[in-house]
Order: sequence, then C-alpha cells, then structure tokens
Amino acid sequence: MEKKSSFKNNQIETAGILFLQDNFDKNKKYPSTTIYDAAEAVKGQSPSLYGKKIAQREFITLAFDTFNQGESGELRYLKNLTERAENIHCAVEESDSYDLYGF
Repeated sequence: MEKKSSFKNNQIETAGILFLQDNFDKNKKYPSTTIYDAAEAVKGQSPSLYGKKIAQREFITLAFDTFNQGESGELRYLKNLTERAENIHCAVEESDSYDLYGF
C-alpha cells in the first residue's frame, strides 16, 4: 500500500511516499525506516522499488525526494550537501514518529 506524504526541512516542503504492507493494521506498532537515493534518483525510482519490498517485511517505509529533487523544494540544479544532510535528518525524525506513535 502506498500513501503520499510530506514533511518540512526547515522551510522546504519535502515530498515522500509511505509504503505499508498490504495487510497493514493501524492498531499494531511497526518499526520504520527511511530510503533515499544518494545520487540523483527521485522517490519514484529505486527508493520506491526497495520501499515496497521492505514494507512487505512489516516496516513502515518512507521514501522521499531529497533537497530540491523531484517534488521537493522549488530550486533545481542546486547542490548543497549541508541541506541534503539536514533533509535526511528530518526524514529520519519523520520516520521515527511513525514508529513511536504506531502511525
């Protein structure tokens, strides 16, 4: 099961996809994980392929477009490693909140 998701990285809206197992039970707690592509791929490419497979192993999986890639942010062709690292940090915090609250 897939669900669109988004979260803030400072003032930048970051786009993501949540992957849940097909028989997801909202009353049960699941571990969570985060996936992004270290190169230039966006959430709908390799992160989604892995996200679907990991979700079937009972993880809530968040795949997301990093800083100014895909649907995240507004600027394009801007490489800022500090912002990218902060974006990953924010995604992990977002993913952890699913685990803490049982989503």
